[in-house]
Parts: sequence; structure tokens; C-alpha cells
Amino acid sequence: MLTKPLATISPKSEKSTHLTKISSYFILFFFLFVWVPLGAQTFEKTITISPFFNHFNKVITTPLNEILISGSSFQITSDSTAIIQYTSLIHLSKSGELNRLKILKTYEFNNTSPIDTAFEFNDFIATYESPNKIKLLGSFRVNEKNSSVSALLELDSSFIVQNVHVIDTIEQHLVFNHKAKRFSNSFYIQAIKSLITPYDYYRLIEIDSLNRIKEFNLYDTITGLRIYQLHDFLQSKSGINYYFGNVLDTNNQYHFNQIIKLNSKQVVLKRKLIDYPLTSRDVTEFIFPSIDASWTLDSNIAMVITVDTEFDHKGDIHLFLFDTSLTQLKYKRLITHDSLEQAFYYQNLVFDSVSNCFYFACHQKASDDFSNIIYSQDTSDFRLVKFDKDLNIRFDRRYRRNKTMMMNTLTTDSEGNVIMVGQIQDPDRTNLYHGDLYILKVDSLGNFNPIGISEEKIDPLNYALFPNPADDQLVFRQYNLNEKYNLKIYDNKGVLIKKERISQQEQIINVTSLTTGVYIYLLEDSKNRMISGKIMKK
Repeated sequence: MLTKPLATISPKSEKSTHLTKISSYFILFFFLFVWVPLGAQTFEKTITISPFFNHFNKVITTPLNEILISGSSFQITSDSTAIIQYTSLIHLSKSGELNRLKILKTYEFNNTSPIDTAFEFNDFIATYESPNKIKLLGSFRVNEKNSSVSALLELDSSFIVQNVHVIDTIEQHLVFNHKAKRFSNSFYIQAIKSLITPYDYYRLIEIDSLNRIKEFNLYDTITGLRIYQLHDFLQSKSGINYYFGNVLDTNNQYHFNQIIKLNSKQVVLKRKLIDYPLTSRDVTEFIFPSIDASWTLDSNIAMVITVDTEFDHKGDIHLFLFDTSLTQLKYKRLITHDSLEQAFYYQNLVFDSVSNCFYFACHQKASDDFSNIIYSQDTSDFRLVKFDKDLNIRFDRRYRRNKTMMMNTLTTDSEGNVIMVGQIQDPDRTNLYHGDLYILKVDSLGNFNPIGISEEKIDPLNYALFPNPADDQLVFRQYNLNEKYNLKIYDNKGVLIKKERISQQEQIINVTSLTTGVYIYLLEDSKNRMISGKIMKK
């Protein structure tokens, strides 16, 4: 008697299995690309820390996705004779509630420092060790003669200093901390500013888990090269170091935009100019870069540069991919026709292990004769670019609040959300030297969905139509989230003249067929919310 093999499946079962697989794929797709982003808790928060100017050098997420921020509040005395600076520490919950804020005064942990606030100076950058241990590396002033002590502080979860490990003392200098990075150990980039000469220098500090401290000499005795300005640093698993910045040679000639590869003994193995194709927009004598670098999963180097390259202060975003021999593998340029993109010397590029992509953040402002947005009364925006290891752009988003926004640093959490930190100022403020802490958390798709937004009307901060008046074309630019819009343009008699479907972050609308005059536009989003406005055709 023949028996049916156990492995035999009826056609009905095959169809059922096939449908089950499709359903499983659909559920997985829905979870990863729909449910997770929609379930992300995005927020924005503004915190007033002091009446002074503030900048923030580090943002960290804990294993519970709580947020830890370190930064500084500083002012210059009225007679410009002293810099007063305090370190600020901020702890937020996952959803943005303020749990703790502390202004760190030097005399609280060092009794040789002046209590007189006219001489107060400390500048620290944070790294997170555990819920009960936070490490700060930085410097503080110890007397009225401007002696600076570099030190490692260990704090508990209440931001109370438990231990102080002194590194060294430098006379007539102030020490600022630009960047903290973690490889096998923690590394800190310090800028040493002289108070009596115009000459500054940089150094790199390494600290292991036992608080053993090592200083890297940024001077090669064989070639005579000195790393004059250090923007970023990477270390390979084999101990090879890569520096990104500017170099001073034995003839006191400066070489900008350099990658320097050194062995474990700090001997230069190779040096390469970071080069890119110049366009008619570029003026090579006026290149002021900010460089950020990160490892890719396949041990290549991803790098982003923002550059002010023109007399009228327009600047682009440049993406690079190098291998460890410093061969350039890929390059991409994000051209910004109407604005200047700037990044400070803090961490502006991070790798996200959830999406296996990179996030780069900076601020941007409309181009004019004054390039620096610090102390200005111009409005500016945050810009966030997500790209993969092959420099393919996943999204390019802008976020605005109609205020002066300065991007300082960013990170991601274990759910793939992005936390951007900087400062925000009212353009019409009377005190140009005051800025509040601003935190913006967006989801993995780059969307910012604040609670309490209008269900009836489109938020005017979510889009822009420019130039207005227009010649032959309008630009529609999205902010804060990714939407699909229907745009209708009517003449002054209410007759529909033009319809446009908006699906891109930035889309060109041809208006050459419109005659000179004033038109009304009606904008509708995917939730049937609307807003109207006027445009003028020259």
C-alpha cells in the first residue's frame, strides 16, 4: 500500500503558506516603516539656563533613552578684560521633561579657585559611564593670573562631583573642549587659547576605564608637521590614528583641509588634501571648513564638510568616502543656492546602528553680507541629512521656528530617533548675547510631529514659497516633516489658473505662463488641512 509522503503539501496549503509569508512581510514592513516612526515620541523644548550666551558641546542618550547634555554659559566683562564661563549640565527624560539642571561652579570642587565670579571659568564636556557615574573632561581657572588646570571630574547622578583627577596646569592659557569621541577608550579634542600671544594650539587626550590619561603629541619630529587646528579624530582597531584639520609645516605655511594618518608612535604615515571639484561658485582663497568624520561598518571613512566658499557667503555640504589608505572612493555635493550651511566644531555627524545610516546636522541661514549667525538678528534653521555608506541621500530635511537657531551637536537613541541640540534666540531680542538651550527630537524619517498642532489648518512653519515676488519659477520647500500637498493658484477673479502636486522636500514650480499681478494660492495637505496666501508675479 502506498502512503502519502509526509513532505507532500497540497496546492491549497502552498497558497496558504504563500499568503502567510506575504502577510508576515507586510507586518514587518508596517512595523519598521510605519508603526515605529508613527509611534516615535518627537518633541521640541526650550530651556533658559542663564542670561548669557550658551553653547552645547555634547548630547548623550542613556540605555533608557534619557538625554544628557553638557555645555557652557559665558560672557565677556564690560571692560572686555575677562571671560566668565560656567559648565551647564542638563538631564531630560525620554519625552523631554526636565529632570535636572546644574550650573557647575569651580569653587564647588576646587578650593584653590577664586570664589569671585569675575574670575570664574570652567569648560567641561560630558561622557556617560553608568546611571551613577558621569565623567567630565575639561579645564578650570585656579587663580587670578589665568592659570588653567585640565582635569577629569567624576559626578554622580545628581551632578555632584565625587572625584577630581588633575591632568596638568597651563599658565596664561584657557582650555576649551570641542569634541568627545569613544572608541576603545574616550578621546577629547582640546583647543588651548593663549591669553598673551595670538598663537593657539590643539591637543588630544585619551582616558581609559581606569582613568589613566594619555596626551597625544600633535607634532611629528621627523617631518616637522604640526596639526594646527584639529576638527575631528578617528582611531582604528589596530591603533592607527586619523586626524582631520589644518597643518603647519616647517616653513610656517598653513595647509588647510588635511587628513593625516599616523601610527601608534604618532609618526606621520600619509597626508592628503581633502579636495573636491570646484565650481564657478567657489573662491578657493576663502574656504573656511568644518570637518566631521565617522567610521563605516566596512571600515571606510565617511566625512562631511561644510564650507563658506564665496564672498556673498553661500556654502554647500560636501560628503566624502575614503578608505584607510586615504583614497577617495566617493564624493557628493549638496548645493544650496540661497543659503549658507554652517557647523560648529562639536559632533555634527553620527552613525545610527538602527538604520545603518549616518545623520549630519547643521544650521543654515539666507545668504547676505554677514555670514556669522551668532549675535545676528537673522532667522535661521536646522538642517538634517540622512545618508547611507555609499552616500545615497535618504532624506534632507529642514526645521524652522522663525527664530535664530544655531545647531551645536546631535545624537541618536536606541529607537533610531535623532536628538539635535543647539541654541535659539528671538530675532527681535534686545540682548544679542543671550541664547536659550533648544532641543529638537525627530523620528527616523526626519518628521517632527509636535503635540497640539492644529487639526484644521496647515502650520505656516511647515512650508515656504519663494521668491515672492517671482519671475519664472517658485520654489516650494517643506520644513519639519514630509508631506504631500495640492497647490492651487487663483487669479484675482477666483479663476483657477494652475494646479501642482507637491511630493518633494524642495520642488520647482514653473510660473512663466502667469501674467504680472497678484495671485491667491490654496494649499491642502494629506489630512485635508488648508492654508492660503498671496504670491506676486513680476
